[in-house]
Amino acid sequence: NVAVGYVLESVDIWRALEEPEGIGLALMTAGVVLLNQGQDDRARPYLEESVEVIREIGATWFEGTALVHLGNVALGQGDIAAALGYLEKAETIARQIGDPWQIAFAVNNRGEVARVLGEYDKAKRYYVETEQYYQLADAKGDQARLIHTLAYIAQHEGDLETAETRFRESLDDFLELGNKRGIAECLAGLAGLGAERGEVEWAVPLLAASEALLTSFGAAWWPADRVEFERNLEFTRSALEQAEFEALWNQGQAFNLEQAVEYASGSKSKSPSRTL
Repeated sequence: NVAVGYVLESVDIWRALEEPEGIGLALMTAGVVLLNQGQDDRARPYLEESVEVIREIGATWFEGTALVHLGNVALGQGDIAAALGYLEKAETIARQIGDPWQIAFAVNNRGEVARVLGEYDKAKRYYVETEQYYQLADAKGDQARLIHTLAYIAQHEGDLETAETRFRESLDDFLELGNKRGIAECLAGLAGLGAERGEVEWAVPLLAASEALLTSFGAAWWPADRVEFERNLEFTRSALEQAEFEALWNQGQAFNLEQAVEYASGSKSKSPSRTL
């Protein structure tokens, strides 16, 4: 797409200029753009090269950041050992620098690995530690996503009330920030929560809307959220007749952002007048 084309062009320009810092940052940017689109196989070589180039010029902060992104790519590819290796290196660098945001970035993604593996107690420990560092860094967007992540942990612990409170708090923050990825993530979380409460017919359109919103700007689910989304998708699909599921799915796919958010504001049990 256009974004990928521009960023790859910038890599070529910096290579022609033979400017290592520009090359390293352009390579990392290319990897991150591809990572956001779920193109992990394409992203990995760019990020691997960026780490090498950045390390050679001693740009330690950027090296740590690139390593976290590389860990996320490896996680998306199912390469758990590599993901943990990259993230451990990134965390070591972050702690040496003493940068609270970068420490949080590395620790949070270690939590993501644990969540992918279904190790929710371990994931929670990482996320709680992450929260402390994000507060120090005053990283509101990152804190909003962490609240959404902690909502999933509460859901897996069986505390559905806390899970809903956190999903809705995170959604409000992302709406304020205008962060469409975050909005989609929270809509998907609320849909899964509704399905677990038995509101499957209500959940399916919201689940569909979340995916439609995410794909509308060329993004893909982060690995741990993809696990949650696919679990909820399988559950709702198996709970309904195929024709009913498809009709509800198509309904949700047609929502725009505002309609999806309004739909998410209640559930069948809270909004008896809702018709599907």
